[in-house]
Amino acid sequence: MRIRSAPFLILPLLFSCIPVELRAQEVDPVQNLSAFARLYGYIRYFHPSDEAAALDWDAFAAYGTTRVKNSRSSEELRETLLELFSPVAPTVQIYEEGEEPPVAPPGLFPEDQTGLEVVAWQHLGVGFGSGNSIYRSVRLNRETRLGGGSGNAVVSRSLDATELLGKGIRLTGVGRSLEAGGRVQLWLRVDLEGGGMGFFDNMMDRPVTDLEWTEMEIRGEVGEDASRILFGALILGGGGAVDHFTLEVQEEDGWTPIPLENGDFEDGDPENPEGWSAPSQGWTYLSVQGDAPSGARYLEVSQEHTTVSGPLFEQAPSLGEVVTRPLGAGLAVQLPLALPSRNGRTLGSPNSTLARALREGLAGVGLAGMTAEDEPLRLGDVVITWNVFQHFYPYHDVVDTGWDEVLETAMERALADRNRDDFQSTLQWMVAQLQDGHGGVYGPSPDPPLAGLPIAVDWIEDQVVVVASDVPDLLGVGDVIDRLDGLPAAQVLEERARTFSGSPQWRRWRALNSFDFGERGTVAVVTLQRGARTLNITVPRDAVQRPSEARPENIEEIEPGVFYVNLDLVEIEAFRARVEDLAQAEGVVFDLRGYPNGNHMALTYLWDEHLQSAHWNVPQIIYPDRAGEPHFAESRWNLPPSEPRFEGKIVFLTDGRAISYAESVMGIVEYYGLGEIVGQATAGANGNVNPFTLPGGWRITWTGMRVVKHDGSQHHMVGIQPTIPTERTLSGVREGRDELLERALEVIRGG
Repeated sequence: MRIRSAPFLILPLLFSCIPVELRAQEVDPVQNLSAFARLYGYIRYFHPSDEAAALDWDAFAAYGTTRVKNSRSSEELRETLLELFSPVAPTVQIYEEGEEPPVAPPGLFPEDQTGLEVVAWQHLGVGFGSGNSIYRSVRLNRETRLGGGSGNAVVSRSLDATELLGKGIRLTGVGRSLEAGGRVQLWLRVDLEGGGMGFFDNMMDRPVTDLEWTEMEIRGEVGEDASRILFGALILGGGGAVDHFTLEVQEEDGWTPIPLENGDFEDGDPENPEGWSAPSQGWTYLSVQGDAPSGARYLEVSQEHTTVSGPLFEQAPSLGEVVTRPLGAGLAVQLPLALPSRNGRTLGSPNSTLARALREGLAGVGLAGMTAEDEPLRLGDVVITWNVFQHFYPYHDVVDTGWDEVLETAMERALADRNRDDFQSTLQWMVAQLQDGHGGVYGPSPDPPLAGLPIAVDWIEDQVVVVASDVPDLLGVGDVIDRLDGLPAAQVLEERARTFSGSPQWRRWRALNSFDFGERGTVAVVTLQRGARTLNITVPRDAVQRPSEARPENIEEIEPGVFYVNLDLVEIEAFRARVEDLAQAEGVVFDLRGYPNGNHMALTYLWDEHLQSAHWNVPQIIYPDRAGEPHFAESRWNLPPSEPRFEGKIVFLTDGRAISYAESVMGIVEYYGLGEIVGQATAGANGNVNPFTLPGGWRITWTGMRVVKHDGSQHHMVGIQPTIPTERTLSGVREGRDELLERALEVIRGG
């Protein structure tokens, strides 16, 4: 493949030599930290030196913030930045903002170019080391080491639920990470008769990130309609270890163990632990002897690796291209985007004294032992997070956010934070500024953990209304929650919504789902309206799973000649088994008020020709700050038609809960006019997430690609709009009616 240089406004390195002398300028800690953060991103992601590629950037983020924070002037800050960065970027030049950049460092363009290679960064989105991700980052003329597996590994097994119906269950185990950034989590799922999922928890909000053995626990309920219980461990990042699994059922006299074969990984082939399934490709599973917390052996799960070489796409920086950018605090930087390399080394000689000092400084960081109570970890995490979004988030042009102001505010907040909860709020605030429905912060679990009330609520007629309840004698369907713990319910909901990222409709759904969260075991004081009565009740927060509103069976003839299909739950094979009935029906209602169950091929029975999805565009990035002409790697679904063709009227139900994959489905419905759309706008967030993990155990999710509608118009924050907007009413809830489904039936009957 030929590599060409993309057009770019460059400053050739032909300046006359200018001595760099800075005017004295006082600066404060936030300015210092913000300048460091900007320079950190430029060098980490866009300066291709071998020294930078070998650096522990997580430790460097924490270490660097401690060094620059208290610089008293721009001149002192410049000297500190050079001490930190010149060992990994010998050609970096920092000068006074507003002045002409200095002359190029000698030797950057050697006269003898025999055997020279050009090394430069290419980012397809941005890669975090996974070989299975669609997102990758490489340096040209260098091999890149990637994890050979998917982003996570699963250890699993299952058992029949018949003897456990209606009972509580508890899964426990111990786990530890094998390296910094790794996460180990238990998972427990209850599957229902006829398909669908009951209880589910995978500890995403409370992962084990410690290198020492740590106890883990999940408690759940087995519904009366359960069929199987599935459980095991989830490992994310570089690797983890697990041991001593126990499963217990709650009886009247306490917890009773359920016999569990090989829960300590003592039996069977070390590479194939007896009784367990290890299905994840690209990961190595091995029962090993050693520091086992129970018995002699434990299970170690580690990611395999592969190396890749060659360009990701055509455009690339050329020798001579530099970035010149203001850093703040009165400083600016000039930095080459491409470097010559000879004999496998990029040119440029770091100062050996500064390089040794940097190595010694990083060795003393102790990042693995830090928590949110440690200021360097908090500040370093802000540096890392801000730079990922600054350079690689694909929607800055449609989201009205001043990202430079976000950096300074986040630094101020991180300086003031004191504990896990404080800092989690800061990270959530940062991600919320993206207005990205995929944006999320999942970190070390609070102690005690959070729980809610055994109800589900919705926002109806500008009120918080109970729409499902496991405690109908206390909180009944149709009750209006007026106050929660003394605060107006609308205020609580709005404050919750501000902590989430995304469109207004998506943030409201997320806020409704966490409206009543608090410390597990505490008691909520609820003021509610039930008809003309005002009631004050207390309800314990002990629910980790919301009750669901009643819907018809996954596939059901709900009126003569009219079928209902629940795309949230029905499996594609179960759907295909009924296509003859559905094709002959007078009408079919597809319910997608949620997330599809891998069944998007159902759409192919509704159209005579190939269906294509919206455009999924992964940015091809070679310049910082999203500069230069945009380029994308484009892809989309291409779905051939299936027989028999459905001939009846088609209606889709959807609302703000429908996100991502659901919007790929609904986008096809919208563009091809496959049916009327009844309900409310979908979430407005599509495209593969690109998660990364921060020191301290936080996992950040965000959208790494740009998705636009079939006609090229904006989808982000807009979503799929209903053709027949329909809202719920308080009277409808109290009468047990599904008003969206009723409206769909009216449409099919000709209304």
